Amino acid sequence: MYSLFIALFCCLGIMGVFLNWKVGLCSIAILGSAYFLLENDILNITAVICIAFLALFGFCYFLELHFVEIFLTTVSLSFSFGLKPIYESTKENTDFELFFFDEKNLKCLATEDHDYKGYALNPKDYLKTYQTKDIDSFTFRGKNLAVNIGGKIIRPRELNVENLAEINIFVTQHFPDLLTNESAFKENLEAENKFYLHKFLIFSPILILSAVIYFFGENGRNEMVTYVCMILMVILPMIIYKIIKSK
Repeated sequence: MYSLFIALFCCLGIMGVFLNWKVGLCSIAILGSAYFLLENDILNITAVICIAFLALFGFCYFLELHFVEIFLTTVSLSFSFGLKPIYESTKENTDFELFFFDEKNLKCLATEDHDYKGYALNPKDYLKTYQTKDIDSFTFRGKNLAVNIGGKIIRPRELNVENLAEINIFVTQHFPDLLTNESAFKENLEAENKFYLHKFLIFSPILILSAVIYFFGENGRNEMVTYVCMILMVILPMIIYKIIKSK
């Protein structure tokens, strides 16, 4: 994903070079000078950035170039400096243990609802460790594994059918008591479903009132209906949250 983002920005920079060769030459000159100053430890990064901006303004003034055009081309081309570290990182051994379990710790890949974008960029950052003594139960459901820990359900990722079979055999042999506590899973699952239901109820006024604005407020042209709905979008979720919290 990092390589893809960097490649996209580099392509934008190359496009800027072809669209205006003067802008391209100025951008390459600025980046080449910045690389020389940094690589040889002549100036620090702050000083180099200041010099780069002065050069940008100078080129714009003397060559009558558009500042936005040369700035965007220079920034886009600067991402090419990241190609070398990424290429070198591909040669490194990035393997790591997806799942580890013994009498002391459980290590596995686990994510929360808001972690999926970060997880796609670097899964290794989501390798989490839990203490075995805090585990309430293991629940195997088809191709899925749920670990009940302290009132939460952890769902380890990236495990295939063979992995799950091996884990099931290991737990059955060494921790059979963790397979019999089905009540813990049901309680945690009920709490999880209740959490998502409450989350939906809190944000439901925003969805409903957005539809009201679109259909009855003429997509915002009816200012009276629009303003009333926007105020309710702020007030109603707070009221629903307080009601749910009180219960």
